[in-house]
Amino acid sequence: MRDARPWTHAALFGTLWASTEITLGTLLGAGGVPMFGTLMSSFGVLCMVTARRLQPAPGATLVMGLVVTFLKVFFAGGLALGAVVGILSQALLVELAFTATRSTVPGAVV
Repeated sequence: MRDARPWTHAALFGTLWASTEITLGTLLGAGGVPMFGTLMSSFGVLCMVTARRLQPAPGATLVMGLVVTFLKVFFAGGLALGAVVGILSQALLVELAFTATRSTVPGAVV
């Protein structure tokens, strides 16, 4: 049987990121906090880097991005195209950084 831990970590951290995006992101956006997207993307990068350093499986950050996108679209009340594109492009860039550096510490810094 294949090891499912990387995908479990991806789903777990993706759900954590999505729940933060849905609750805190909505609260900060409704409150008119300036540049709240920067705070939310920083939390997303933190979740992706943590999950990828725990289980360095290629493609795990893309799975996290898909989990967050799915949960945000279906549980946040609609398709916010800017947020979806931002989340998926952020996951793709982090995946490319980790793949190019073979999941090393410099990849986490990039």
